[in-house]
Amino acid sequence: MKYSPVYLGLGANIGQPLEQLSRALTALEADERLEILKISSIYQTEPRYFTAQPDFLNLVAEVRTDFEPIELLDYCKQLEKQLGRQPNLQRNAPREIDIDILYFANQIIHMTNLIIPHPSLTERRFVLAPLAEIAPAFVCPLTSKKISELLKACSNQSRVVKTDLIPTYLTNQGVI
Repeated sequence: MKYSPVYLGLGANIGQPLEQLSRALTALEADERLEILKISSIYQTEPRYFTAQPDFLNLVAEVRTDFEPIELLDYCKQLEKQLGRQPNLQRNAPREIDIDILYFANQIIHMTNLIIPHPSLTERRFVLAPLAEIAPAFVCPLTSKKISELLKACSNQSRVVKTDLIPTYLTNQGVI
């Protein structure tokens, strides 16, 4: 696999969020063009922007992939649909599953439909906390700061709590 590390942020807050995260991880691992290397703990996080919705469950996965960045975006969007994500015109609305590309190796990409590093990453504690758990020393190519430093500097203080929840994906893989 040619690209590593690639970091994906996964989140869900309606339906059965824990099961949705497990299904997404299982589908990602099943694709021969992608290999999951690390998975963070699951964090329960309060919603940002549109707050009248249930808490989210979030995690970050480090993967290695043969996908080009735009192919990975298309793949993640297709996977979201397969996992039941419904189109919603309201931005930041509740969702069955969300899969975001946070970093793609050390690349900086600015296209109409794809921006990497993820444009809101440095203000999203719900992404930085799980990312810092598995990659504290990864250096953001835009800021030249380690993820652990970005988390410390994050001005957003929304509730982000590490849980003891375990996705069935891990038990099925024999990890636990």
